[in-house]
Amino acid sequence: MKEMVGGCCVCSDDRGWPENPLVYCDGQGCTVAVHQACYGIVTVPQGNWYCRKCEAQERAVKVSCYICEESSKGSRATVGACMQCNKVGCRQQFHVTCAQSLGLLCEEAGNYLDNVKYCGYCHHHYTKLKKGGNVKPIPPYRPVSTDSPDASPGKDHNDTSKTTSKRKLRELSNFVMHLYLAVEGG
Repeated sequence: MKEMVGGCCVCSDDRGWPENPLVYCDGQGCTVAVHQACYGIVTVPQGNWYCRKCEAQERAVKVSCYICEESSKGSRATVGACMQCNKVGCRQQFHVTCAQSLGLLCEEAGNYLDNVKYCGYCHHHYTKLKKGGNVKPIPPYRPVSTDSPDASPGKDHNDTSKTTSKRKLRELSNFVMHLYLAVEGG
């Protein structure tokens, strides 16, 4: 059993009262002690209590990539950081790299001055969004083997990449022009 030493980490008072007791975190190796009121604890639990940091670490351990689980990579499912499906209310979680390899990542854009928001959806919600045409997909990442002719440095890549580069240059040029006009006009 760990020794309960020290006062409140918020107000530094080492006294507790029946109406505002000191509560000690039960996290492994954690020494956080806080008054119920200082930390905003509504009800002091009868059992274990964890500070926000230890609680977040506990939740992180329970996070699991559903894509790894479905593709027989269960041992990898709980390793690494996961993101949650961008659909409000959906609890599916997955590794960014798993979503990327399946083409489940997309862009959401506002007006031309806003940054592009990259997000991911679970397969179920991505399929629905794709049918509605409300999504700009990011193509799945496919590594190119070093033995492949596409990997040679002197080879011209397909016209799609040239077209994409020209389109991006045109968009950048338009953005700069709009910015210039906004500064000149204001």
